[in-house]
Amino acid sequence: VNLKTNRPVATTLRTLEKRSDMHYNHPMPDSASGQHVPILAVTIHPDGDTLLPVGGVHDDPVTGLPVPIEIGGPMKDPVSNRVVPIVGIRIDPETGAVVPVGGLSLTKPILLGDIVRETYSGKEVIVTGGRIDSKSGETMPCGGGFDSLLDANELACEERVADAVDQLKKATNRGAASAFGVHAEEAA
Repeated sequence: VNLKTNRPVATTLRTLEKRSDMHYNHPMPDSASGQHVPILAVTIHPDGDTLLPVGGVHDDPVTGLPVPIEIGGPMKDPVSNRVVPIVGIRIDPETGAVVPVGGLSLTKPILLGDIVRETYSGKEVIVTGGRIDSKSGETMPCGGGFDSLLDANELACEERVADAVDQLKKATNRGAASAFGVHAEEAA
């Protein structure tokens, strides 16, 4: 949505012929250049329920040639003019083009996997992406998203397994001790 007009921005994103081809990092043709680019996100067309894969090209900061936008790849930060890693993508609200997101946090490039203090909660989070702040126009590191959800679920499952193993050990030790005629109080 264009922030000035509050209307949907015109974009060249197109649907895929087969919906089964819509997978993260699956190649698709870039609508502007025809070059194969990875699918990095999806969006819903504002005029209907059409699901659109999002990916694109940008100018390589070294060669100046158009290359696919890839998370972790290099880009030139438009604010500092330094080469920084790509940490996300967005659809430009004025042109509708897919553009990479990356930048500096203070004087250091935003890196995926870094630990930063989350603005609202004050808690430390792992950087999983980046976004452009609508007021300042600066790149802000983000924690959360699908990867963080998976990490949290994995840790919760590991904790449950560890508790179950501890309970099994205690039960097995009690059973082994009573088989040898040792009382539970003596075995502890």
